[in-house]
Amino acid sequence: MQQSITTAYLVTTDSFIHYCLRTNETDFLYWQAYVIQYPEHRSVIEQAKQMVLTMHLYGQQEEIREQKEKLRQLLHSNEDAVIVGIGKRRFYYHLRIAVAVICIVAVGLAAFFYKPKRTVITVSTARGEVKEVLLPDSSVVWMNAGSRMEYTTDFSYGRHVTLADGEAFFEVRHDSRRPFTVKTGSGLEVKDLGTTFNVSTYAGQEERVAVHSGLVAVSNSKYIADSITAGEMITGDRQSAALKRSTMQLSGADWRTGYIRLDNVSFSMLKEVIERTYDVTVVFDDPSLATCRITTAFQRKDDIRQTLKALQLIYGISSRQVGNTIHIAGNACK
Repeated sequence: MQQSITTAYLVTTDSFIHYCLRTNETDFLYWQAYVIQYPEHRSVIEQAKQMVLTMHLYGQQEEIREQKEKLRQLLHSNEDAVIVGIGKRRFYYHLRIAVAVICIVAVGLAAFFYKPKRTVITVSTARGEVKEVLLPDSSVVWMNAGSRMEYTTDFSYGRHVTLADGEAFFEVRHDSRRPFTVKTGSGLEVKDLGTTFNVSTYAGQEERVAVHSGLVAVSNSKYIADSITAGEMITGDRQSAALKRSTMQLSGADWRTGYIRLDNVSFSMLKEVIERTYDVTVVFDDPSLATCRITTAFQRKDDIRQTLKALQLIYGISSRQVGNTIHIAGNACK
């Protein structure tokens, strides 16, 4: 008849530990066959296995080794008590065993439930500034001017980034086990495994997610847009939360390299882009100018006077600079 086994015995037996952690194929096959041959021991083995996994996967290894060694010594020093011990001797032996096992489990559980404090990093870009940021998982983010992003120093609990305001281009390192999530200040969420995409969430403007490679899913509090592929774009309305899928515009434009192109946008948006790019304040002498539409392109390295001169030639507007303020006049809607 097979001798009874205990949890205390199993958690201190190297071959059983190898079985639980699958670090030795021979031991793994032995205990696998043992469970099949002696099903009456299955519950004890499962309990011991959970203890081993808790201790070795989440515990502090040095403390666990010390407690395990104490328990092993206790077992060997009391072998006679296991066989012939009676009365108080057997009682105190089992009591000591129980205390030792509890110590081991306590160390493992304490490590499991203890969550180290994670530092939140906030990165901002000023007007006229573009910044490249390396995240803890080696993903890369390019932040456009006037943007703010937050992330934690530890991605082991999940790869999460908050783009509170502005625009950023994400080059995500592939990790099929841990999706990469970008959340905007309004609650728009982009999930991805490993790809490149652009997120724009400037205040007062529609939110846009443009996929350059790979596949992403976009969602908010009301809608979900799955399987957004390369060359596609999602536009999110801040008021209705509606998500609209379309073909990505301006695929040749890349603000990361300083090339800025605007396609059929309002002068109001042009105003914001110029302010962010050149760190100036733009004022329309005629407020109705804000609703006019414009298609244009310029480079960040261009002098602002050169950019304004091109707009003047094409749209018939005039401009004058007073300190750090640009005044624009005319009626580009004609």
